[in-house]
Amino acid sequence: MPDSYFTPKSNKPEVKKTDAHSRVTALIEVLEFEDLNEDEEYNKLNKFFHELSQEIYHFRKQNYNLGLRAIEPELTITADRIQMTSPLYLEKDLPELSSMVFKTFIDFCNLFISVAVDNRIALSGFASIGNNYRSEVYSSINGIAHSKETMVLKDLLKVFSFDDIFPEGFQQNVIAPVSVPLFYGKDLKKVVKMLSEIREIGIFMPSDIISIPATEVAVYSDMLIDTRFNGKNFYCCNWKTYIPKNDDNFSADKMMEDLEYLSQSDNVHAPMWKKFLVRFNEI
Repeated sequence: MPDSYFTPKSNKPEVKKTDAHSRVTALIEVLEFEDLNEDEEYNKLNKFFHELSQEIYHFRKQNYNLGLRAIEPELTITADRIQMTSPLYLEKDLPELSSMVFKTFIDFCNLFISVAVDNRIALSGFASIGNNYRSEVYSSINGIAHSKETMVLKDLLKVFSFDDIFPEGFQQNVIAPVSVPLFYGKDLKKVVKMLSEIREIGIFMPSDIISIPATEVAVYSDMLIDTRFNGKNFYCCNWKTYIPKNDDNFSADKMMEDLEYLSQSDNVHAPMWKKFLVRFNEI
C-alpha cells in the first residue's frame, strides 16, 4: 500500500513540505545488548533475533489472511534499538481503523516482549501517540558520470560479478540520486526522552492514552495493564496476551519459572526482572 507521507520520486532536487500526521511510535532498547557483546555471547542475540523474525513471519501470515497487512507497524532494527511506528487516522473520521491499527501495534509490542522473555533477554521501551513528520529528500537529479578509464581490481572480480561492483545505470554513465528518509516529530521526541528515564523491563505508554478512543479496545481487552513506576501511572504492554495465540512456541509456565530464576540470580538485571515478575504474577 503506497505511503502518501513519502515524497514520490522526482527528477527535481527538493525537500517536500510535510504536514503533521498522527502516529503511534515505540522505541525499544535491548538492555542485554552491551553485556552480551562484551561477553562475546553473540549466539544469544542471534537466537533472539532469529526467533523474533520467525514470530513476525507467522504474525504477518495471519495478517495477510485477514487483509490486515497494510496496517502492520513499520519496523527499524539497529543493533540495540528497535523502532516501531504506525500511522493513525485521528485527523479523519476513521475510529474503527485507528483502533485496529493501535491493537495490531500493541500485539507487535507483546510479541517482542514474549520472545525476549523466552530468551531471557531484557527489553525496555516506551510508546507514545503524537504528531510527526515523514518525508523523503533527494540529493539531486540523475547526474552524468565523467570518468576516463574504469579501474577494476582483479581481486574484486574473484569475489564479485561485474554487476555487483557497478551500480545500475553505470553503462549509461548515469549516477542515481541519493534519497534520505525523514522521520521526526513530537511522538518520537517523547519516546526518546522517556526511554532515557526508564530502567524497567517492559514497554510502557502514558496513562492519558485512554483519552484517545482508538486505544480503548487494547486497554479493555487486557493487552495493556495499569502499572506504576517512578511514582507515576502508566500502561504496560501485557505480553501474556500473546502467549495463548502461540502455545506451540511458548510455554507460559516455563517462562514464569525462568523469570523466577532470573529475579533471584546474579544476572545484572535481576532487580528489574523481579519487578517485572511482580507486575505480571497476578494476571
